[in-house]
Amino acid sequence: MPAVAALAAAMLLPAYAHATTVTMGNPTVSSSPHNVFGCDQCMGETYAQSFSLLTALDFAPAAGVIKSWQVSGEGTIRLRVIEGGPEGGWIGRGTSAVATNLNGQPNATNLPIDVGDLIGVQLPGGKGWVSTQALELGEILGWLTLEDDGMEQEPSVKSGERFQLNAEVVLTPVVSSISPASGSASGGNAVKIGGLFLDGATSVTFGSTPASSFSVESSSQITAIAPAAGASTVDVRVTGPGGSSEAVSADKYTFTAPAASTAPAPATNSIPKTLIQGGPAIVPNPAVTGFSQSAARWRRGRSLPHISSAGGTPVGTTFSFSLNEQATVSFAFTQQVGGRKVKGKCVAQTKKNRRKSACKRTVTRGTLTFTGHTGMNKVSFQGRISHSKKLGLGSYTLVMSATNAAGQHSSPRQLSFTIVK
Repeated sequence: MPAVAALAAAMLLPAYAHATTVTMGNPTVSSSPHNVFGCDQCMGETYAQSFSLLTALDFAPAAGVIKSWQVSGEGTIRLRVIEGGPEGGWIGRGTSAVATNLNGQPNATNLPIDVGDLIGVQLPGGKGWVSTQALELGEILGWLTLEDDGMEQEPSVKSGERFQLNAEVVLTPVVSSISPASGSASGGNAVKIGGLFLDGATSVTFGSTPASSFSVESSSQITAIAPAAGASTVDVRVTGPGGSSEAVSADKYTFTAPAASTAPAPATNSIPKTLIQGGPAIVPNPAVTGFSQSAARWRRGRSLPHISSAGGTPVGTTFSFSLNEQATVSFAFTQQVGGRKVKGKCVAQTKKNRRKSACKRTVTRGTLTFTGHTGMNKVSFQGRISHSKKLGLGSYTLVMSATNAAGQHSSPRQLSFTIVK
């Protein structure tokens, strides 16, 4: 698992919160080998994963699809998606076809990836190598076996390097708000859709019916014209190159039966109020206040996290906080684990450093990003990071931060909790 710097990397997630396509791994893959990583150096291990920590995006910031990847190496090399397991180990999630370009040029693929997943390579024993470059805080992990949806495996660790490897991920749209949330069944209502990764939208649907039309205003907002439909409540979903948004409680839209015709109200000549300022607007940083939780010791449930309305008794715990403006919120769930002190830093234990002084280091077990609204927010949380990933039993520290549309960050806030059986 990554060292303390992984926490800081997770806190960089808001920088990617409005980017529909992101690059995971080494930002620049060189065709010229620096060092070589292959199975002759890793005692028969067939899978590997690099951590570049603060210098690149290592964890997927949201669900999406890998459309292309680059690697510098030789032999039969495949891209591997790797998921953190609930008990702290790792599980395979999918593998690409064999790379046809091994000199830093793109290889096409269509490989799903989920929030918090990593990218790595599959190297058949003794039949391939991947170029690496020196990086003081880098880590490369290796596994003897790593089956898709199989048993969790703990890796060996090689420090001081990172792979010449990256992947282009098109993120799946996320819908977090609908305004207004209802309109006439005759259609024609202009509906603002708020969320993340919306700027690549190719379609908007109200239930199974396409919107009459839509316009993409930014990566966080779409305006759609509601179609005609029968009186009902449906999910408004956005589809893009990274897939379709997941149906959630925040995307509901209600078609209402047309109201009886009434005489129009007399026209008025009201003049809208206009705020005139003599200089550029000063945009304050987002402020997080009242960060709390309903329970510090709780059992896991099956539901995914979601912003809930005030009231109600959650299964697990409910994280509460207030925002002074709409902002992208980042949650990083961290744990303290044992390590060894090497050159003044606490790093993962290896065979080489196992006799060094023991120390404690912080690892990130999972991350979440979502849109918070102005005022009080409540996040019902039962231990699940996604449909396929959940936190294991044990004690955690939750680190929260918020980033507004101007890219300004709040001060981080922390809470501690324990998950029990």
